[in-house]
Order: sequence, then structure tokens, then C-alpha cells
Amino acid sequence: MPSATQARQVMRSAARYLTEPHPFARKPVTMTPHSVRYADLGKHFTRAAVFYVPTATVLLGWPLAAAYFLNGWKYREQVIIDAENLKRKQEIEAREVADMILEMRGMSNGIDGGEKRGHDSWEVAELIEEMEWIG
Repeated sequence: MPSATQARQVMRSAARYLTEPHPFARKPVTMTPHSVRYADLGKHFTRAAVFYVPTATVLLGWPLAAAYFLNGWKYREQVIIDAENLKRKQEIEAREVADMILEMRGMSNGIDGGEKRGHDSWEVAELIEEMEWIG
């Protein structure tokens, strides 16, 4: 059998050096396993939580506190007002679209040359419901 090269010998000796010569992770036969100490784990978790929760609150919550003290939540109130205005605008647009659809379906007398009758609220509500289902 040919002899191994010097590099291969170094690798083989390194591999033998890094392996454990005995088996590991065997369950002991003569001893019973230790019981889990839930009380100690609970105390440790509580002690850690008492430190980490307030620290995280301060580190992550200081921008909100600064906004409250500097702006007085004006930005938040403006966002709420903008959302309400947008909702009103969408409702008005939905009613306009419902009116156009009713006219296209011929549910008004304006097509026949007669007087245009007003739409019943239930017709508009049904169309708005249909539009919500569609989109």
C-alpha cells in the first residue's frame, strides 16, 4: 500500500485529535436523572422580566412620550380627522357611482324623457353592498 502524503497525514492526525475517544450523551444506568427545578426557573424568569420589560419600554417608547409632550398628540388627532374625511369622501363617491349604475340600468325615468325620480335608499344600499363584495 502506498504511503500517504505529508498533508494527508497532518489532516488525519488533526481529525483524530478533534474526535472524542469515548462515547457521549449516554443515559446513565446507575444514576437517576436530575429533576427540573421549575421554581428556580420561574424566579429567574421573573427577575429577568422585571429588568427587561421596563428597559424595553423606555428604549422603544421614548418617541411616543416625546410626541405627547412636544406635540400634544396633534399629529394623531389630525390622522384621525383625515381618516374620517377620507371615509366621508369614499361614501359620497360610492353614492355617485351607485346613482350612475342605477341610471345605466334604466331605473330612473330620465331615459324615457320623463322626470327623473329619486332613488330609494334601499336601491343605493344594495348597490353599495354589491360594490363592497366586488372590490
